[in-house]
Amino acid sequence: MAAAAAVVFVLLRLLIAADGDVTRFVVAGDLFVDRGAVADDTGVDLHVFPGPGYDGQFFWRLAVDPGRWGSEHDGVRFDNAYRPPRIGYPLLAFAAGAGQARAVAGVLVAVNVAAVGAAGYAAARLARLAGRPAVWGLLVVAAPGLVLSLGRDLAECVTVACVLGGLVALQRDRVGAATLLWSYAVLTREQALVTVGAYALWRFAAIGRRRSRPGRPDLAWVVPGLVYLAWQLVLWRNIGDLPAGAAGGSNIVPPFSDMVPGLVKWTQGELPRLHWIAPLQLAGTLVLLAAAVRALRPPAVPVAHDPPRGAPPPGTDRGFLAIALGVATLAATCLAASVWRDPSDLRHLVDVSTYGALVLVTSPHRIPAWAPATVAAVWAVTVAARVVAI
Repeated sequence: MAAAAAVVFVLLRLLIAADGDVTRFVVAGDLFVDRGAVADDTGVDLHVFPGPGYDGQFFWRLAVDPGRWGSEHDGVRFDNAYRPPRIGYPLLAFAAGAGQARAVAGVLVAVNVAAVGAAGYAAARLARLAGRPAVWGLLVVAAPGLVLSLGRDLAECVTVACVLGGLVALQRDRVGAATLLWSYAVLTREQALVTVGAYALWRFAAIGRRRSRPGRPDLAWVVPGLVYLAWQLVLWRNIGDLPAGAAGGSNIVPPFSDMVPGLVKWTQGELPRLHWIAPLQLAGTLVLLAAAVRALRPPAVPVAHDPPRGAPPPGTDRGFLAIALGVATLAATCLAASVWRDPSDLRHLVDVSTYGALVLVTSPHRIPAWAPATVAAVWAVTVAARVVAI
């Protein structure tokens, strides 16, 4: 169902907003993209908009030649050193397109459609493990940021698919598969470190309470952390800048320091016309967060766990989900002013929406009807807005 919805959205956006040109999904801008140089170097007639464009142009460039990490190549110039670390999504597109530059624009979209389907499948498995019908998994993949990711060739769809897939693997005691999925997730977008960090905290708590011992389950946070660090060092050696430093310096600030002034400017009308639905999306996220916090209260009848070994797996464990939701929410309050000026369908809050929905879906409590109704309404408005506007 998730994949089918993604296909319908892509087709409508292609026909209406993109005027039948799939390269418009890239949202390349002439500030960073030289259309003539792109055509000369790759043979691709890439549609280029006036202005700065958007992040999909950098994923497109990496998908054309994932081995080139320098500042300028194939007619595209990176705006920052934190673009090359997000290699996971374009690497999938490069492989799926057999390295053919002309296929990249279409394959980037196809990979994201497949990722939405995979994320929906994983969320459905987690819902079933919690004793709910599989269809509740749709609530987990209904974040507005995933709509924008699908419509603009961004990495969040692949990141969420890997994160949820890792949770399912841990539920089935397949630590190796979870380790691989989460290691790949941190190579798609650094936001995956929210999950890895939350899992590490959960493991420390379990070990500290003597519910578990250090061992094989810890590979799922140790290895992704090392993979992320190793890739940063490789890029540092090759491009001369540490990507994590560039990302942290431009996107991360002390909690609430930029968030509150940014939201005040929203109320003063300083919100770009393209992002007119951002207040509605934020309200929907807050409703979901409130419902999730409410669902974390202890059940009237204690829920018995029968873990296969040691501490229960994290996929439906209330303690892990509470930690993950808390870390994701705290991280959201640390986003810089640039994010609040250009909220982009709250793609930076995808983790909050994902874990908020997971808390609801896996809760022993009844899900209040107003929570999924709000999520569905916000998702529908977001889809309608992105079908008609690039």
